[in-house]
Amino acid sequence: MTTMLKKALIRAGNFCFRKGGAKHAEAQYRRILVFCRQAIGDVIMAIPSFEALRNAHPEAHITFYTMEWNRGIAGLIGVFDEVKLLDNETVMHKSVTGLLRFVSMVRKERFDAVVTLDSFMFPLYFYLAGIPVRIGYEYDREGFALTRKIRISSRNYQVDNFLSLVELAGASSLKRNLHLSLPSHKETMEEIESLLPRGDTVPVIAVVAGGGSNPGGRNAAKNWSTEGFARVIAKLMEEHDASVLLCGKGEEDAGIAESVISMAGLASGPNCEGRIINLVDRTSLRQAAALFQRCDVVITNDTSLMHLAAAVGAPTVSIFGPTDPANLAPRGSRHRAIAASIPCAPCYDRKGYRSCGTACMREISWESVYREAVFLLEAGQKERRREENAHSR
Repeated sequence: MTTMLKKALIRAGNFCFRKGGAKHAEAQYRRILVFCRQAIGDVIMAIPSFEALRNAHPEAHITFYTMEWNRGIAGLIGVFDEVKLLDNETVMHKSVTGLLRFVSMVRKERFDAVVTLDSFMFPLYFYLAGIPVRIGYEYDREGFALTRKIRISSRNYQVDNFLSLVELAGASSLKRNLHLSLPSHKETMEEIESLLPRGDTVPVIAVVAGGGSNPGGRNAAKNWSTEGFARVIAKLMEEHDASVLLCGKGEEDAGIAESVISMAGLASGPNCEGRIINLVDRTSLRQAAALFQRCDVVITNDTSLMHLAAAVGAPTVSIFGPTDPANLAPRGSRHRAIAASIPCAPCYDRKGYRSCGTACMREISWESVYREAVFLLEAGQKERRREENAHSR
């Protein structure tokens, strides 16, 4: 869609809805739609808001409409009564027929309210589908068909942004940290044990050297250098006797993992033998989550696996260049974010990245990443010693 056409649609929408939506009193809604087209990382960061919505409306039937690519994470969130997976043709403006089918499908559900994590045309589609309460974000005057809307800042932590949104649906929560409870699954645990290093090797470090892929495109500018990851891995094996699990998904991540293994081997020599396990494309999302729970530290680019690791309680070292750690980096003492310090970073916004290449990521040294990983390793060791002492009393 061209910029001129989008601006014209926004002007027309604001003119048609210039009197604002009808006012609706607070209610215990019977049927609520939660709509999200975003990628896995956004869904993970929205989990506290989903839980707050469920707690505020315990008797409501809550349906989650999301994309097929979110199947894995949607299956791990236990607050929805129903999950419906959508394809690109239906809701990515690939087909007018698909969008008409979408509006018809939503209308048949007779929802009382919708909480949408997507702006622009979707509030209008929900208006056409007859949903009386439409809650969402106001971006650049795009929220003309919303009945309740809120402006947010990309400088705010995204978890807080999502929680602010569901407050418009009468939901509030003091729990502002990511947390994903994995259901007990014996087969998954057995599969994870088979992937971990044999014996009592400590520590175990997971590394996500790839990522940067979102539906519809790849954002390789978010990826730190393979050489940097290789140097950190080699040093951790040499100084801390670490075993390393390389995680990721897809052909490009597989290529990155092979390069990291090769470079780490050159840097560490015999120390590398059997100490790096390549798990790219060998785990489901559920298995990756369980795996991260067993790791001492996860070193990662800004990617969905970063959010997954944080959500299951793994300490993380996250690396940021064009994207903003204030908005996306995991919070708390168990997480360390490293950001580029050049003036143009972060540069990512709704329009994408600047065309300066990866200068921000090249500015981040491997020594700084290594130091933060060691900090978390030592903090974890101290915590384990305290727990052992407490149990021995």
